[in-house]
Amino acid sequence: KLLAEIGSLQIEFWYFSKLTGNTSYADYGANIIHSIHKNDHFFKKRLGYEGVYPDRVTNDLKPASSHITFGGCVDSFYEYLLKMWIIKKAHQEPDAGMFRSMYLRAMHTMIKYFVYQDPYDGL
Repeated sequence: KLLAEIGSLQIEFWYFSKLTGNTSYADYGANIIHSIHKNDHFFKKRLGYEGVYPDRVTNDLKPASSHITFGGCVDSFYEYLLKMWIIKKAHQEPDAGMFRSMYLRAMHTMIKYFVYQDPYDGL
C-alpha cells in the first residue's frame, strides 16, 4: 500500500462519516493511523529515523520498503496528518494530539536530517 493512499483515506473517511452520521468510516480510517503510530518503533528500527515512514507499507502496516522521501507518493501523507490535526482539533476530537505529534516529529526529522543548505549560496 502506498503511504499517500493511507493519508488520503483519513480525510475522506472522516468527512464521509460526518455526511452520513455513521462514525464507523472515520473509526476505520483512524484505526489505520493509530496502528501506524503504535508501530513507530518498527519504522524507526527499519529506517533509522524517528517519525518518518517509507513510501509503501504492508497490509499489516509494517515497512514494505526502506525508501524515505518527502516527495511524490509520500508528501500527501504528511499533508493529511496536518489537515487531520487541524480538523480534529477544530471538532475537539480526542486523537487530534496524535496527528499533531506525528506531523511535528516528521517535520523535525525532515529539517534535521533531510534538508541541505548549500554553504556557498545559502540555498
